[in-house]
Amino acid sequence: SSNINIEFINYLENTLKQHRKYIQTNLIKHGIDITLDQWLVLDIIVNRKNIKQTEIAEKTSKDTASVTRIIDLLNKKAYVARQVDPNNRRRIILGISDHGKKEYVKASEVIIEFTNKALGGLKEKRMKKIRKVFKNISKNCG
Repeated sequence: SSNINIEFINYLENTLKQHRKYIQTNLIKHGIDITLDQWLVLDIIVNRKNIKQTEIAEKTSKDTASVTRIIDLLNKKAYVARQVDPNNRRRIILGISDHGKKEYVKASEVIIEFTNKALGGLKEKRMKKIRKVFKNISKNCG
């Protein structure tokens, strides 16, 4: 019934919120000054050279305003720096500082460790099936 469907979506949302809280708690415990959202943005900056803020927004499923806010925070913490593209004066390139890279690596270790704990006991085959379900839901909403 439709009630079961709504319950299912609520369950998904609660699971994500719990995971986020679990990760955040453990980042704080390890003295890491990064939120999961900030890490997701940093992760893209680290792994994709010369990426635009609009592309970061797409990849993180966040609106551009949120991404701008996150980048401003990361900039304030001196984790990232905005630089003018030498090939296009109107374009801004995002780079990660050495300090930012250190925090990123420390955060990555915590995020990977505790995400693995959160997914503990789930077999690869099962995860692939669940991923298919998520993709299907996303496609239906698109």
